[in-house]
Amino acid sequence: MGYVETILQPGESVRFKTNYHWVAFIPGSALLVLAVLSYWWSGRPNTWYGLWITLAVLLLAGAVILLARAGYQRWITEIAVTDLRVIYKTGLLTRRTDEMPLGKVENIEITQSILGRVLDYGNVDVQGTGAIGIGSDKLRRIASPLEFRDHVLAGA
Repeated sequence: MGYVETILQPGESVRFKTNYHWVAFIPGSALLVLAVLSYWWSGRPNTWYGLWITLAVLLLAGAVILLARAGYQRWITEIAVTDLRVIYKTGLLTRRTDEMPLGKVENIEITQSILGRVLDYGNVDVQGTGAIGIGSDKLRRIASPLEFRDHVLAGA
C-alpha cells in the first residue's frame, strides 16, 4: 500500500496513478551499452588495453549512478488523481507532498516533444486558483500525461 492509499478520506477513491516514464532510464542504459562496447574493444589485438578498460570502468560507474538515481526517483514518487484532489508525493525518509483540490484547478499545461508524443510521456503543469499549483518542475517526463489531464478535468 502506497502513501496515496493511506491518506484517502472516507469515500474517496483513486481514479488514476502515474509515475515517471521509463525514458528516465535511457541515459544510464546508453552508458551501460558504451561500457560493454569499450570492454569488448579492449580485447582486440593492437589496442591500448589499459585505456579501454579504464574507460569501460568509468562508463560502468556512470551507468550505475544514473540507473540507480532514475530507479530511486521512480520508487519514491507517487502521482495520483482521486475523486477529490491531485496528489504529488516524493521522498523516503523525508516526505514532500503537494495536494490540490480538483475544484481549484484552473488550467493544465502539457508539454510533449515528438518523442514524448510517440512514447506517451511529457511535462505537466497543474495551475490552480491564486498562486497554488503543482508545477512542471515536479511533474517532468510523467507517463500518460493526456490521460492524467483527462482524469483531472473529469473531476474538476
